[in-house]
Amino acid sequence: MGNIVSDWLILTIIFLVLLIVLVRKRKSAGRNLIFINHAIAVVASVNIVCYIMYADSLEMSCAPHSSYLYVTSIFVVIAMMRYLQKIFVK
Repeated sequence: MGNIVSDWLILTIIFLVLLIVLVRKRKSAGRNLIFINHAIAVVASVNIVCYIMYADSLEMSCAPHSSYLYVTSIFVVIAMMRYLQKIFVK
């Protein structure tokens, strides 16, 4: 029997793809730049929350060798902040 993928991981991937699409759209946003910037911030925040929920989910806590998976959330937050820095700071 195959492995079951967590719903939180699927949501994390969906929001990550949405974040990348918004960043690419930002380059040609024109007048909607403020809205796109706010949407990027919201999607990045939701992405972090989805990953934390994935790391703390029951499926992952029962998996072998994953008792400290929630610690990786720190690296996800740092990576997301660095990505946002690359987008917004020139």
